[in-house]
Amino acid sequence: MRLTSALCPALCSLLAPIVLSAQPAPRTPSTALRGAQAVTLEQNGEPLELVSLAGVRVTRSGSVLFADSKPITVRARTGRDGVITSIAREGAGPGEFRNAPEFVGYRGDSIAAFDGRLRRWSLLSPAGSYARTLGDGTEADRFSTAAAWVGRGALVFNASIEEGSAPLATIVAGVAAEVSRAVNRPGLPVVIRQTNNGDLWAASTVFATTWRVFDRAGRPRFAATFERPFRFQFANDTVAIGQSTDEDDLPLIVALPLRRAPAARGNPGAALQTAPVTAEKRTQLTKLLQQLVMKQEMAYADSSRYTTTLSRLRIDIPAGVHLAILDATARGWFAMATDQATGATCAMGVGFTLVIGWSEGQPYCSN
Repeated sequence: MRLTSALCPALCSLLAPIVLSAQPAPRTPSTALRGAQAVTLEQNGEPLELVSLAGVRVTRSGSVLFADSKPITVRARTGRDGVITSIAREGAGPGEFRNAPEFVGYRGDSIAAFDGRLRRWSLLSPAGSYARTLGDGTEADRFSTAAAWVGRGALVFNASIEEGSAPLATIVAGVAAEVSRAVNRPGLPVVIRQTNNGDLWAASTVFATTWRVFDRAGRPRFAATFERPFRFQFANDTVAIGQSTDEDDLPLIVALPLRRAPAARGNPGAALQTAPVTAEKRTQLTKLLQQLVMKQEMAYADSSRYTTTLSRLRIDIPAGVHLAILDATARGWFAMATDQATGATCAMGVGFTLVIGWSEGQPYCSN
């Protein structure tokens, strides 16, 4: 697999666009988006073929930090010529990983990397090198709760493990309601990823062809539409970066240059109209998710792959509840269930689920 663009340290000279493109969605504020570009990954003059990407991030210097699960390693792409160096390998020692890590922000420009198998957070410097262990065991669970949490109507991947969910909860509910209205599907579960500058990138699934971007107050900024599903992971004021796949269904790192836009105007998205969440309602949602476990295993037995198609699973969904399987591969799946009347939301994953720090098969619910 040969990727066909170049990336400068400041991510400012992307060349040779691939099939992905980005255009503002109709009737939404927009920035002047240029085309999305694949990031060239070559080592010793040969293309580096990725099998399974985990975390992707841009460091303070503009290098691209990425984790590959086969083999488990963390690499950095640096310099105008895109030199690739390995900065971490498989193992259980300091600065080593048993699972390819996910990345979120920490204090300043430092990076927190989570290893799900070791249940350990490692602190990386702004350049991506190992600094120290942040926490493991119970301490790692506390960090994980801040890094990924369930709001009413949304699954939220936070930009920083220090910010937590409370300040964002009301805004997240409004953004979720706005996205649901935009696609005319009330109560649709929404994936929201917060960026370093506070923006919220929202879509109806993890790999989405359209991402709607809101400012930190919940006001719409722009929408980016891609020809291939795009898993957004990181953005600052100049670049958004994430994952897609090529024609052979192999993972690509994709960068979308952004031009700094004026501050969004107008009122934030209207908050989701919610009622108090009862224990009975939460139990109903968790039982619905737990039913998926056996149904998904039956689907896997038929095709050696889990499915996102609910009709294949023949599951009874209670009236007024929206159920969505947000991601499913040969290695795992995760889903969300939302009660349209109360806004109550529960989510659960099994196997490789892309959710930072979550325990397999355990339902997580909004307050």
